[in-house]
Amino acid sequence: MKTYAYLSILYSIIVILGGIMSFRWADSTISLYMEILLGTFLFINSIFLMK
Repeated sequence: MKTYAYLSILYSIIVILGGIMSFRWADSTISLYMEILLGTFLFINSIFLMK
């Protein structure tokens, strides 16, 4: 289960960075908020999986 949690943390960081890069180049605030919200949700879920 910890392997899944570590992969989920890595994926959530990629999603958050993807939202930031999308905002920088496309100037789309909706994608920024949605991807950061999704990345934060995945990150919190993976923290609970590690316990």
